[in-house]
Amino acid sequence: MAAQRRPRRPPRPRGRRTARQRTHGRRHRAAPGRARPGRPRLTEGADATWNLLLCLDPDGLRRNERWLTGPYTLGRHFRNFFRPGFLEQPEWLPDGAAAAALPETRTLLALQDELRPFLQCSLHGVDIGGGFVELTHDLPGLDRRVATIATRLGVPRELGAYDALYWPRLGPAVYRIPPPHRRDLAAAITEAAVESTWFHPYRYGTVTAVVEAPMWGVAAVEDGSPHPDAEAELRSVSRTLRQDTLLLSGLTARIRPYLAGVPDAARLLAPVDDYLLVCPGLADAWDPDCGNDSAHPLPP
Repeated sequence: MAAQRRPRRPPRPRGRRTARQRTHGRRHRAAPGRARPGRPRLTEGADATWNLLLCLDPDGLRRNERWLTGPYTLGRHFRNFFRPGFLEQPEWLPDGAAAAALPETRTLLALQDELRPFLQCSLHGVDIGGGFVELTHDLPGLDRRVATIATRLGVPRELGAYDALYWPRLGPAVYRIPPPHRRDLAAAITEAAVESTWFHPYRYGTVTAVVEAPMWGVAAVEDGSPHPDAEAELRSVSRTLRQDTLLLSGLTARIRPYLAGVPDAARLLAPVDDYLLVCPGLADAWDPDCGNDSAHPLPP
């Protein structure tokens, strides 16, 4: 567990401290706005301003519109779901802030530099699983608050989140985001090892909290007990991942020639190429028979 670092207080514009919350809404523009949260007791007398960025990725949102209005079924969701390729996700800075290419990313960086918030919240979604929180600083007691809220809302907490597989655990369903460092693209995708807009305002003492909430909750993710035959299960999962990767590779090879003249075909296939890049290495890392001697052995 990392030691808590006390954030520095930023300058007080107009006599009030500034915080910023980032959420993904349904507005087709990336623009900050001011709004009062629905519970006045959370803001009255708090000497704080919430700045809401209603939509960070309008292009990605537009491509997901076909399932957003429901009905919310697994089939409808996965047949219409779109996830941008890693290099087109606005929160990542694989080549550093100075080389940020996306206008959405540059807008967010400019807001962070202008506001220097003491708290930044980013709302993310998990399709199937449970809720969990990722932090750039330790916030003692947050795990208890997460447990209380999850129980009240009936949301299972994900105690072994894949996103945070190699990250320090600060408490049940609360993880510490490691400082960024340069790695290859595969490591960047699987370990979130590169610079990001989560860490960009770290220099100002900003605490970033990435809140992951599931579309469909699965109670089993809250079971932290050891598996009765972990090695057999890992072999099975690795074998399935290899089979699915071969299937995806074959399908992609078959359809790619038909997309030669389709605008943005390469960008639309980018997430598929990301999966094809990382899945073979993941299967080997999980397979007990491959002798995982990497710098990142699987957690117990």
